[in-house]
Amino acid sequence: MSARLLGLDPGLNHIGLALSDPSGLLASPYSVIHYQGKKDLIAQLSQIVTKEQVQGLVIGLPLNKDGSKGKAALETEKLSQLLERNLNLPAYFIDERFTSQQAQTILNTGKMSLEKKKELTHKLSAALILQTYLDRQKKP
Repeated sequence: MSARLLGLDPGLNHIGLALSDPSGLLASPYSVIHYQGKKDLIAQLSQIVTKEQVQGLVIGLPLNKDGSKGKAALETEKLSQLLERNLNLPAYFIDERFTSQQAQTILNTGKMSLEKKKELTHKLSAALILQTYLDRQKKP
C-alpha cells in the first residue's frame, strides 16, 4: 500500500483524525475538527484530503458490545456514504468498540487538563482505528 489514509473517530459535533504515512505503515494522531452541520464537515475534510493527498478513509464503527449494529453504527454508516460521495474516496470500517478506552488509558499517565485530554483522546482513538486497519493490511 502506498497511499495516505485518513482515520476517523466520529462524534456528534467533532471527529478525531489520524493520518497514515505515505507508505501505509504507521498511523499518527492528526487533529480534531469541530463542525456545524454536514456541509461544514465536508468542507473541512475536503481541505485536509487535498492538503495531505489522502486516498481513502478508515472510519471507526461503534458496534455494540455484542458486535451488533446499534443506532450509532447506523449513523456512522450514513456518514460514511455521505463522505464517500462528496470526497470521492473509498471508506473502510474498523470496529472501534474499545479504542476510546485504550486512548484514555494511554493518556491517564500524563498530567494535563481535562479539555486537552478529551482532544487528545479523539485524535489517539482515530490513530488506533487507522493503525488497526494498516496492521490488518500487512497480514498475508
